[in-house]
Amino acid sequence: MILATFKYALRDSLRLKRTGSWLAMAFLGLILASIWGRLMPGTKPADHYVTVVGLLVFRIAALAAAIFMTAIVSKEVEERTIVYLLTRPVPRWQLLVGRFFANLLVVMIICFVATVMVSLGSYKSLSNPLMSNDLLAIALGVFAYSGLFLFLTLLVNRALILCVLFAFGWESSIPNLPTGMHRVSVLTHMQAVAQHPDIPGSRILDFAVGSANEGSVSPTAAAVTLLVIGLVGLGVSIYWFNNNEYLAREDAE
Repeated sequence: MILATFKYALRDSLRLKRTGSWLAMAFLGLILASIWGRLMPGTKPADHYVTVVGLLVFRIAALAAAIFMTAIVSKEVEERTIVYLLTRPVPRWQLLVGRFFANLLVVMIICFVATVMVSLGSYKSLSNPLMSNDLLAIALGVFAYSGLFLFLTLLVNRALILCVLFAFGWESSIPNLPTGMHRVSVLTHMQAVAQHPDIPGSRILDFAVGSANEGSVSPTAAAVTLLVIGLVGLGVSIYWFNNNEYLAREDAE
C-alpha cells in the first residue's frame, strides 16, 4: 500500500504545474553560471560553479523541500480534504510515508537537474570533479530539510510561512556565526559534505553562500548529522500523525 500511495503522490507532484517553475529556476542556474565569468573576471569554472550552486541550488533545496512537504498534510487541512484522506482504508503511517518519499524524490530531482545545469554553464560539460560531492550533499540536505519541515507542518497551521522563514532567515544567517551556532544549520552541514574549494578573494561570497564556517565540521560528521535529522524528523512525524487528530480548518477560504 505504501508503493501505491507513493506512485499516486509522485504522479501528482511531477505535474508540470507543480514542477515548471522549479525547472525554470534550474535553467536560471545555467544562465548565471554561463555569465559569471563576465561578472567576475579572472575566476575559474570551479569558482563559477561553487558560487552559483551555493547561491541558487542549495537555496532551492530548502525552499522546494518547504513547499512540497507542506503540501503533504497542511495543504489537505487548508483545503478541507484532510477528512477524506484519513477515512481511506490505509494506515495513517503508510499514507504519510508514501507521500513523503514521493515529494522527497521530486525535490531531489529538481535539485539534481539544477546542479547539472550549473555544471554545464560553468564547465560547458558534465566533466565536473565537484559534482559528485554536491549531489550527495543535496540528497542528504533535502532529506534533512524534508524531515524537519514535515514535522513542522504537523505541529502548526499555515506552516509554510514558518518553513520559508527558516529556509531563508535562519539558513542565511546562522551558518556564518563564529560562536558554534552554525552547527545547528542544515546548510552548514551541506557545505561540509560538499567540500567546496575556497572562492579566491571574496569573503563576501563565502558569507552569501553560507560557507564561512564549513571547515569546522568534518564531512563524515556532517553527513551523519543530516541523515539523523531526516530520520528523526520522519520518525517523530509518523508518531505524531498516528496519534493526533486533524480536522479541516473552518477559516479556510
